[in-house]
Amino acid sequence: FMNGALVIIVLNAAWIGFDLDWNNSRSPIPDIVFTVGEHSFCGLFLIELVVRICAHKKPGEFFTDAKSWRWNWFDALLVGMMVLETWVLQFFDGADLSSFSALRLLRLMRISRIF
Repeated sequence: FMNGALVIIVLNAAWIGFDLDWNNSRSPIPDIVFTVGEHSFCGLFLIELVVRICAHKKPGEFFTDAKSWRWNWFDALLVGMMVLETWVLQFFDGADLSSFSALRLLRLMRISRIF
């Protein structure tokens, strides 16, 4: 399971680079490709987080686990921000999402778990 999660993290890092390079007004790639990509990664990370929480005997232990509570809180925060950016804020027309686009780079820190 953890290897699959790491693959998704690395693919997301590559996706962020692709998105930064090609998601602009001059791009020949349709906007729907970027939208589907963002929604897919958001869903995958949410599923991963829910599975990891459910793997504990008591869900609250996920946030107090002696060995990995820092990473667990970090992951929950990132997934929460991603859900907020991808699924919640899209319903607010004219919302300034520029501050959230900088937070996307925090997702790259998840790669540090590999090393």
